[in-house]
Amino acid sequence: MKILYGIQTTGNGHISRSREVVRELKELGHDVHVLLSGREPAMQSDLEAFEPYETFGGLTFCSNRGRLQYFQTALNLRLFQFYRDIAAYDDPGFDLVITDFEPVSARIAWRQSAGTLCYSSFCSGRPSGRTALASF
Repeated sequence: MKILYGIQTTGNGHISRSREVVRELKELGHDVHVLLSGREPAMQSDLEAFEPYETFGGLTFCSNRGRLQYFQTALNLRLFQFYRDIAAYDDPGFDLVITDFEPVSARIAWRQSAGTLCYSSFCSGRPSGRTALASF
C-alpha cells in the first residue's frame, strides 16, 4: 500500500510516536512517504527513520507557558505559502494518508479523495469549561 504519513514537527511528541509507526509500516512492506511540517529539518535530529521525507512550513500555533497565543498565531500564519505547498505537492496517488496533527498532508488527502487516518491528542473531545474555539 502506498501511504503518505504527515507529521507535525513542533516539539510536542509527534515525531517520537510516529517514528515507531512509520518503522512498523515499512517493516510490513508498505511504501511510506513522510511529510514533515513545522520546524526546519536542521532543528530536528534522528530523521533517518522517516526517509524518504519532504519538509514544509505547514501551520503552527504560538504558545506561552502552555497557553495558545491567538494574536501571535495569527501574525505568524503563512497561509499563502501553506496553499502553495499543497498545490505544488506532486502526489503519486496514495492509497492512504495518515496525519499526526499535520495540516498539509490532510489537505492533500482531501484534494485527491484518499482514505485518511487522523490522530492527535486533541481527538478526545472538548474539555469542560472551555469554549469551542479554545478546544479547536
